[in-house]
Amino acid sequence: MNTIRSGVSETLAAIMFGLQRAANRRISYASMASTLGVSERAFAEWMRGAREPAAMEALLRMLAMLPEDEVSRVLDVWRQKSQPPPVDHLSSPTRRRTAKKQSDETAANKKPV
Repeated sequence: MNTIRSGVSETLAAIMFGLQRAANRRISYASMASTLGVSERAFAEWMRGAREPAAMEALLRMLAMLPEDEVSRVLDVWRQKSQPPPVDHLSSPTRRRTAKKQSDETAANKKPV
């Protein structure tokens, strides 16, 4: 069973790497978890291989049985129906901290009327 979890976590790591490469920046676990609608802790456990998302193994096995062009077709159909957010909407922790810091500074500079 550990081999399966390791395979799932390795696949998730490869997906994260691909998304980060496409976005040309680091994507935090918090940002990815939020996008997926799961807790940061759950996502971190998936990445460590401590747990795996429900049905992930079955889905990956089914996709692995298909020829590559068919996998692309299936993903294209899924993208059209689910309309996943673009990778560039995922923010890095640095960008969030910078935005929060700017927001805090703006609030601190406002004087009560």
